[in-house]
Amino acid sequence: MRKVLTSRNKKELEKIFGDDSIAIKRFRCVDDFLNKKKKKKEIAKKRKVDVEFINDAIKCYKGSINDFRDKNEPKIDILDNAEH
Repeated sequence: MRKVLTSRNKKELEKIFGDDSIAIKRFRCVDDFLNKKKKKKEIAKKRKVDVEFINDAIKCYKGSINDFRDKNEPKIDILDNAEH
């Protein structure tokens, strides 16, 4: 998921995560959570956000994954295995 952020990528992030100023921060939080396997509290401290912000970002990301899936495929729930 880790990419160099270009203006084209930012537009894609805005579609998934919403407003530009928040989209990149949400993206980085989800990236840390999924790819670096960090705990939410560690990410919150590093990114200077609260845990609720990270949960909202994950919900946005989870919704975007499910939007692109085939209707017959089961939905992915990334919060099932999440450490709190």
